[in-house]
Amino acid sequence: MQISVFHFYSYGIVAEAKDRNSKVIHVFPTEVNPFFDGEVKADRNLIKDEGVDADGRPYVVETEVDNVIEATWLALHNTNRRTAPDVQRGEYVLLYQTGDNDKYYWVSDGQKDGLRKLESVVFAISNNTDPSKTELDLEDCYFFSWSTHDKMLVLRTSKTQGEPFIHTISLDTAAGFFKIQDDVGTEFFIDHQNQHIRAQTADGGVAELKKRKFRLEVDDIDFKYKKMNWDGPAITSNATTFKENGIEIGGKSKHTSTAPGTPTSVPV
Repeated sequence: MQISVFHFYSYGIVAEAKDRNSKVIHVFPTEVNPFFDGEVKADRNLIKDEGVDADGRPYVVETEVDNVIEATWLALHNTNRRTAPDVQRGEYVLLYQTGDNDKYYWVSDGQKDGLRKLESVVFAISNNTDPSKTELDLEDCYFFSWSTHDKMLVLRTSKTQGEPFIHTISLDTAAGFFKIQDDVGTEFFIDHQNQHIRAQTADGGVAELKKRKFRLEVDDIDFKYKKMNWDGPAITSNATTFKENGIEIGGKSKHTSTAPGTPTSVPV
């Protein structure tokens, strides 16, 4: 029976925090160097070797050595995750190797997740049915992104299978901003910081509430009600005509209630 050359290499301790945009870490393989005594950190040194080659010409070779190795993240059992865990110095990882190839892979073992600081995570599922495409592209995926680096949560769909719209839901926790939008201009957002709520259609219709001020921008309004109470001194309008129950009751004018709080039918 042939045994795979891909194998577990060693437990490891992360030597320095992973760069946010990288899948590569520097890690100390504890089982390969079990007698190492000291602080686990990247400690690069330059070794210089000088000599004379076979033709009698002098040469100088400089080699950078380290007490840690480089390892690339392996999405083992977690293939829908597109970003490597943002491991910190001191975390434990599992190291793998193919044969005796000088290339190593790492997987977080989860024992010291409490050391984890800020992190950005993207999960994606393919929405692509094109057999000629072999690389996963977020444009062809439904994906969900969390980032405490950016203080953002984003959920986004695609229309690779003929969906009519792309929908994006985003939450900006730094600014206190929540938004739902599509790819044709329809959107709804809440700005908690400024007490602002706004809805807009792709055709430009707007309903907007900012603190205690309301704005409505549409072509037509239809009301159907049994009773409406209006508590205010006046309504000012630039409309050409007003009708109530199909009867025209006036043109451009200011309509004033008889007394504040008096239930008054609003012309429609």
